[in-house]
Amino acid sequence: MSFNFEKYIGIPFVEYGRSFKGVDCYGLVWLAFKEELGIELPDYDERVFGRDWKGASRGHFLENVNQCWEIVSGSVFHLFDCHIFHDDEGIDSHIGFHIGSSKFLHCLENQSAMVGKLEVWKSRLVETVRARDAESHIQRVYRLFQGKA
Repeated sequence: MSFNFEKYIGIPFVEYGRSFKGVDCYGLVWLAFKEELGIELPDYDERVFGRDWKGASRGHFLENVNQCWEIVSGSVFHLFDCHIFHDDEGIDSHIGFHIGSSKFLHCLENQSAMVGKLEVWKSRLVETVRARDAESHIQRVYRLFQGKA
């Protein structure tokens, strides 16, 4: 079974967007987890953390999402593992999700959702995290696809 990640490519950037009409970087992750895995992730954005969340500390994103995420050790990534990247100031401010073959889907500000290559982004990679229970949801989807649910 494979997931249809193509349907996410080209979704326009919309700040706080959480639908096929438009997404921001976390909105793309949120939408794919909901649509593909049936996982409702918590919604993290500056409306929750305040407008200065990006400047709060270098690891602010990771500090605030660790309840539902676990850090992936090593360099073997699974589908839907989320890569967190820093900006030019070293602030964790961007996220995308792994789609295999060292590629990830992400959405940059004022651009449509696209495929990125990890080797291009590796200097900005801060951490890779996995949603707790993501593996069990992926296996459930596989069983449903194979008619074994």
